[in-house]
Amino acid sequence: MSMDDAARGRRDPAVTRAQSAAGMDPLTGLLNRQKFEQACQELAHREPTGTRVDSFLYLDLDQFTAVNDSYGYEIGDRLLHEVGELLRQEAQPGDLAARLGNDEFGLLLRDSDTAAAQRIAVRLGRKLAELRTHTQGHTVTVSASMGIVPVSADIHSFTELMSAANTASTQARAYGRGRVQVYHGTDARSLKRREQLGWVGRINRALEDNRFELHYQRIIPVLGSEQGVTKVEILLRMLDEKGKRILPTEFIPAAERYGLMPGLDRWVFEHALDKLAIGGGPRDDSEWEISLNVSAASLEDEALIETIHDVLHRHRLRRNRLCFEITETAAISDFAKAREFIEAMHLLGAKIALDDFGSGISGISRNTSDLAIADAINNVGHVMGIKTVAEWVEDYDILNWLKDLNIDYAQGYLLHAPELWV
Repeated sequence: MSMDDAARGRRDPAVTRAQSAAGMDPLTGLLNRQKFEQACQELAHREPTGTRVDSFLYLDLDQFTAVNDSYGYEIGDRLLHEVGELLRQEAQPGDLAARLGNDEFGLLLRDSDTAAAQRIAVRLGRKLAELRTHTQGHTVTVSASMGIVPVSADIHSFTELMSAANTASTQARAYGRGRVQVYHGTDARSLKRREQLGWVGRINRALEDNRFELHYQRIIPVLGSEQGVTKVEILLRMLDEKGKRILPTEFIPAAERYGLMPGLDRWVFEHALDKLAIGGGPRDDSEWEISLNVSAASLEDEALIETIHDVLHRHRLRRNRLCFEITETAAISDFAKAREFIEAMHLLGAKIALDDFGSGISGISRNTSDLAIADAINNVGHVMGIKTVAEWVEDYDILNWLKDLNIDYAQGYLLHAPELWV
């Protein structure tokens, strides 16, 4: 099926209904999710698990929503169609290729163990990286985070298969875009959960014993300067029972999973404002403006706004010295809550910034998709009336790109390494 045929199928309701009835995805010509599930169940019934070695390769396209937002659905559809063509070419007789969601694909590889599936995934990743779609002077690229699931006795249903695949692809994305991760079964998952549960007790004891530190990292205006003002982000560090410093990458995942983030955020808010009120700041004559991260869980905390109001009132600080940073993930995942918080902070006189562009910024000078994502997030922030902060600024090429994109502030080790706030 050509791209023109796919486009006509998308526009013609009658064609779309006919393809759906036949179990086909109108855009790519692959199996749709319902037909794929049915085919998997038929195979399992005909050839019970244990008589064959199969693997399920799951592809979740990276930041694909930003492609549609930046370049339009026609370009997005063209890329989806080309991804479908790659899977069709890779599939061998007996394999099942499907489009499972808007930007999710699956390939059931018959008589392929995980080693063979990994070779196929690497080959697909390379071919995806070579895809190029040109529009309005831009080159649009795509990558996918891939999960591989051995189809074994541990997988009892299609729902469990998809859950395992999602787990693996999420782990792959945690290491960066375009990665592959094999699902290692419930034992590995249980071990990870036990590790995180162990952190729950440690975090709660650290809160009781006041074993946290505040560090700060400067936030630099990308264009121009702000005389007399030093902007910094306040960063949290945990201390173990022996005083050893623990980075947030070790304990924050458990805090997010088990609902501890509102408590950590409140600790940071109260202690940071206490320090600011007694004159804590840089060793120069500039005024400090501090930025505090607000987690997605804290946005859902009904008492958060009241807590912030009480702390500000107690210290009688000038509200324009305070900025709250919301990640793009939190803003998008619950836009209504984010908007409610933003409006409340504006009424209090505090500032709001959209931050945590994360690894997308780190590749901006080499990857057009990263450039499009950064541009889209920046535009969303400005439409919402909030400033944007680009993190992970590690070299001057990235900094120059940020200037071209009109991003407001930059932060990273190129500009300033975090220091203990004493």
